[in-house]
Amino acid sequence: MAKHKQKMEAETDPTKRSELAQKINLWKEALTQVAGLKGEHLNGSRGETEFIEELIKDISSRLRITSRSVLPQLIGRDNSKKFVTSWLKDAASSHTADILTISGMAGIGKTTLAKYVHAFHSHEFDSSSFIEDISGKCHNQYNGLLNLQKQLCDDISKPNSIQVHDASRYTSQIEKAVACKKVFLVLDNIDHLDQLDALLGSKAFHLGSKIIVTTEYKWLTKSCALFKMNINSKHKTLLLQGLHETASQQILCYHAFMSYNPKEGYEKVSETIVNYCQGNPMALKVLDIAFKDLIDRCLISIGWNNELVMHQLLQKMGRFEVREESPKKPWKQSRLWCHEESLEVLKEKKAKEKVIGLALDMKVLEQQKFRETFVLKTDALSKMHKMKLLQLNYVQINGSYEDFPGQLRWLCMHGFPSNSIPQDLNMENLVALDMSYSKIKSFGICNSNQQQFESTQKVTYLNLPFIHVKLIKLITHWSLLFSNISPFHQLTESSSKDKTLLRSLKILKLNFCKELQCLGSFDELPSLERLIATNCTSLLEVCESIKTCIELVLIDLRYCEKLEKLPTAIDMLKKVKTLLLDGCSLSGSRIETGNMDSLEMLKANNTGINTITSSSTIPEATPIPINLDFTAISIPKSLVKLSLANNNLSTESFPIDFSWLSKLEELYLDDNPIISLPNCVRSLPVLKKLGISNCKRLMSIEHSSTHTKRVDTVFDL
Repeated sequence: MAKHKQKMEAETDPTKRSELAQKINLWKEALTQVAGLKGEHLNGSRGETEFIEELIKDISSRLRITSRSVLPQLIGRDNSKKFVTSWLKDAASSHTADILTISGMAGIGKTTLAKYVHAFHSHEFDSSSFIEDISGKCHNQYNGLLNLQKQLCDDISKPNSIQVHDASRYTSQIEKAVACKKVFLVLDNIDHLDQLDALLGSKAFHLGSKIIVTTEYKWLTKSCALFKMNINSKHKTLLLQGLHETASQQILCYHAFMSYNPKEGYEKVSETIVNYCQGNPMALKVLDIAFKDLIDRCLISIGWNNELVMHQLLQKMGRFEVREESPKKPWKQSRLWCHEESLEVLKEKKAKEKVIGLALDMKVLEQQKFRETFVLKTDALSKMHKMKLLQLNYVQINGSYEDFPGQLRWLCMHGFPSNSIPQDLNMENLVALDMSYSKIKSFGICNSNQQQFESTQKVTYLNLPFIHVKLIKLITHWSLLFSNISPFHQLTESSSKDKTLLRSLKILKLNFCKELQCLGSFDELPSLERLIATNCTSLLEVCESIKTCIELVLIDLRYCEKLEKLPTAIDMLKKVKTLLLDGCSLSGSRIETGNMDSLEMLKANNTGINTITSSSTIPEATPIPINLDFTAISIPKSLVKLSLANNNLSTESFPIDFSWLSKLEELYLDDNPIISLPNCVRSLPVLKKLGISNCKRLMSIEHSSTHTKRVDTVFDL
């Protein structure tokens, strides 16, 4: 550093002298930051292998590389790789953005090339985003484009917990983000102008930004709004052709034999496959299923978000095979995924027993300018006895639900028009039920009426003078004496006769059910593993019977903005790993230790518990002080991820100690008015990620845990 300082002082050119001074200051700041970093120590409690794995995992998470992701093989694409790398490194351009369109037939390697380049060069930009299979997600998912816009916004700017339901608002956010920083975007598998316009907008990018578009239609990019607005962007194209014979054989053998040459005895069949595929890499990967024990290597892969992914070419091949069962008579096919064909089959009531899967989404047909009114008569389904998968999104239904196939495993009915789930719908074999965007007002029998009755049993303990326990017992026994004539007794007696046990249901999705007020009857769902009910803006209550769902691993109630409390028995669930409560109304709540008995709760300071159901645990003539400012929330000890973002929680909403959450690795407190980091955070023994973005009143974030090795804290600078 001293030599650099001497060089600066000896420099006579004022401009160069100023530049050297700035560099020296930057180096000093960087060295100061490095000196302040805490190191990791290898001790006898863990081996070198475990230590190295932890370091790799930490670095991967910071670089946004999942542990399972492997760089794709780029066999035979050296020239293409050099072309794209050279284009990325071209810093002489004065354009607001450089755009490269990689085109070619399906499966030719466009995505693989783009993914490879993005993995190697994304760190050279201020922000980057890789949006994979845009066409597939837009066509196969309702709100698919909105989800992709949100993914892009979160990647290149601060993640925003506020839900947006307008594509133009997301486009505006994207335009603002790309205008102020150098970004590297990869938009994979574009097939429509609307997708480009929504994801790129029509305004200038920051200097030095790079955009890669992969598509089968190379004319699309130049036709998007970004170019129509005379934005100073430079456009290049790269057309991928089929691989030559040597590279084709290397790809085939790599996937089939984990070698670049065929095994002895497989030379002829390898040559035949190479000639048949004509240099298409994906076709080569798919066709190696002819070799023993290699199906799991090429049929599916694990995506960046740990989801199972099937390549579009393989999907097309599978659908082609199904269509070949009866090309001109779709009702004779085993699976119907084309919405137009599904509509025709149901209208004409031609469905046969052979059908095991059918998808019909009237919203998708409306987007395709379909204007015909359709009401499904349920008897059209009566012959489909073998059906396992059924999607009827935004379909008007008329008739008895007893006609629905009894062997259904997956049922999706977005936009279901009724305010409750039909009693005559056979759901005994269902594994997954998705009723999102529906008008249902309640799911099952809720315990609001039960709570009205139990309020006569529960006694409020106030710090007035003292209330003697003998009086409490007298009131309690008196209320129990008349319980048999209560409205709740009549309700439960009549409703229990109609109970339907959904013994197989593992996944329940009720997202965006705006009129849903109550979630109950969990005792009918003994196998439930995932409860997902986000953006149910009228939801007031989750029934105490949720304690019977002992297999639950995920509870997602994000943006149920009227939900003010959780079931008190939720802490009895032993397998829940993820609890997401972003955007609820928990401002009057206090987090408490799970599995505390009544007396312990009452002894705790500021717990906010103001009722108990049993007087036997209370000492005789004991005064019990209570703080009525808070409602207590007990959470499961098994949690690995907990999100309480955007709940208007204060520092006082948290207990002193969180050490009983011994498995918690991720805690999100974003968008809350906390002033300092709650003390309980310091007691989390295995915390790895702490989210405190947009906590505008936060003054201190010091973290002095004796347990935590390293916490990745996400916050606003």
